[in-house]
Amino acid sequence: QAGLLTGILLGNERGIAPDVSDAFAATGAAHVIAISGFNMAVLSGVVIGALRRLKLRPMPAALISIAIIGIYTIFVGANPAVVRAALMSGLVVVGRALRRETYLPASLAFAALILSLLNPLVLWDVSFQLSFFATLGLALFAEPFTRGFDALTARLPSPRVRQILGALLTEPL
Repeated sequence: QAGLLTGILLGNERGIAPDVSDAFAATGAAHVIAISGFNMAVLSGVVIGALRRLKLRPMPAALISIAIIGIYTIFVGANPAVVRAALMSGLVVVGRALRRETYLPASLAFAALILSLLNPLVLWDVSFQLSFFATLGLALFAEPFTRGFDALTARLPSPRVRQILGALLTEPL
């Protein structure tokens, strides 16, 4: 379990038992071990939440959060997919501090632009491509799929069944 936790938190897969790693691969859940935007979102959420409890104003809290995201990015290896996630998380943090809604496709394009300016070959990095297009798919299709599922469940006769299905299936679907 310690190896799995290290893999999920730090992207270090060396301590994961081979049978556990094989099980993740066989079930198609190997992405859970990879550092991704989810890790960055959790990290920034925890940091911003802690700084809010300390009554820090939004912009200083955002700057501290961005610094911690940067340190974490370097700590886990700063591969292109991780840097993309860090840039996007930083944009979300700044947007919240400025009380502005973040438009994910624009943030994704900005992250890709910055990374390609730093290293034009990043566009041919497979991990970056997978990360980029997975994020783009989530940004473009998650909301329409959620609305469609909500419309389907709204047709069910029982409010209790709608509530249970919504709670159990909306997010995973």
